[in-house]
Amino acid sequence: MHPRRLRVLWTLVLVALCLPGACAEPSTSEVVGPVQPPSGSRAGYYPITLDLTDLAIAADTVESVNVGGVKAYDLTPLENGHLQITVQGAPQSGDAAIELTTGDTTHTMEHPFHYNPPLSPHFERVVALGASLTQGVQRGTPSKAGAIMSPPAQLARQIGAYHPLPLLHEGLFPQIGVQDLGEPPTCELPSIVTFVIQSFTTVMAQLTDPDTGETGYQYGRIDPDITVHNLAVGGSKLSATLHGPTDDDLGYGFLGHLVYEPYGPFLGDMEDSQATVLETLDPTLIISTDLYGNDIIWGIVANDNIDPSFSTPVDELKEDLRLFVDRMAATGAQVFLADLPKPSMLPVTQKKQAIMERDGVTDVVARIETIDAMAVEINAALALEAARFDNVHLVPIASHVATLEVEGLPVGDQLLHTKPFGGLLGLDGVHFTNTGYALVANAFIMTINETLDTDVPLIDLAAVMATDPESPKAIQAAGFDPALCD
Repeated sequence: MHPRRLRVLWTLVLVALCLPGACAEPSTSEVVGPVQPPSGSRAGYYPITLDLTDLAIAADTVESVNVGGVKAYDLTPLENGHLQITVQGAPQSGDAAIELTTGDTTHTMEHPFHYNPPLSPHFERVVALGASLTQGVQRGTPSKAGAIMSPPAQLARQIGAYHPLPLLHEGLFPQIGVQDLGEPPTCELPSIVTFVIQSFTTVMAQLTDPDTGETGYQYGRIDPDITVHNLAVGGSKLSATLHGPTDDDLGYGFLGHLVYEPYGPFLGDMEDSQATVLETLDPTLIISTDLYGNDIIWGIVANDNIDPSFSTPVDELKEDLRLFVDRMAATGAQVFLADLPKPSMLPVTQKKQAIMERDGVTDVVARIETIDAMAVEINAALALEAARFDNVHLVPIASHVATLEVEGLPVGDQLLHTKPFGGLLGLDGVHFTNTGYALVANAFIMTINETLDTDVPLIDLAAVMATDPESPKAIQAAGFDPALCD
């Protein structure tokens, strides 16, 4: 194994086990005052508590709170005139005024909240783009919890960077659960495409204002007015990320509006591509964990059969890849792009292969090998394109996953792996679990540290897995025993 890859893998193992020196030490200080804690990371998405005694207003009368001009959410009245809110971070470091609205009156707290600067000037404006893995899709659909645990969001919290998210209301999309899995021993996985299509009726009903009857994407978002920095759209192929969706790409149009054009015409065309919006944000750091994943794996997930003809032609993909890298490099940001693991490692591939072979299809292995070869060829093309620019860098996710596929990864008291229900890939057989997304974020952190000479601490995988609803133990506790599956 190459020395650099061996070093990276060993670091991942240390963090998974949370050995001494591998995990950040938690804060033990207790803060008392009108704003608790009085300061925090610009990354946001954590709670703070406000003492409203001096304002002489009741916590349950507060209708909205802005911290540094950014809307807070999850307003929760507590005892003794306290109000807990969740902040979404801030685009600038320093003191951020806290404004509360009750009726027609705006109240300003005497003590502001202080946002700490990120760990490096490189992290001043972090923007992500790509598809479902960058968006944080889990169990087949996007969700609030998935966005918060997406690789860019987990990375942003480690580096202290402002990275506002397109948070959806709880339950906007149904999600795959253990009840949707097939009976042992086959334990078939549901079709993601079919599941998403079937969920649209439920989603549409939630995008209608009950008072006015108006339908709009903004009703699906917790804060439709925030300018998001994670622009990734599930299902996006590279061409759509670069140029915008075609007229017949209804899935991207629907999800894309929810992500970065929530006030666009309902079921209408989108104005801009992810790449175009990114360029307006003047990023200092750009990341994508799955730039062309859908182009390759569409031959696996598009229908019930594995068919390489559904994948984007390699020559067409290479042309868009060069244009994309040119545009990202031209922003002047530090650009970190992940390559693609072989699609054969996906649980959905393994499950479909077993079903097709059972049904008498004799060339399944050849079909999978064709799709794997496409991934290898495009990964090589990405490496060549990145090498043309000093500010474009390759994150070798493919080699990390290839090693884990063989050896697994010890995390806490569990050995995680990439097989079905192995703790790294979720119930839909395509997207990562919280722990898997943390692993991806750590791969980015290691490459960023090596490239930019930074010292970003790695994410504690054991701590993430402890609350991961798709860990092997959590799945078993929910009533599904992976040990009974082939």
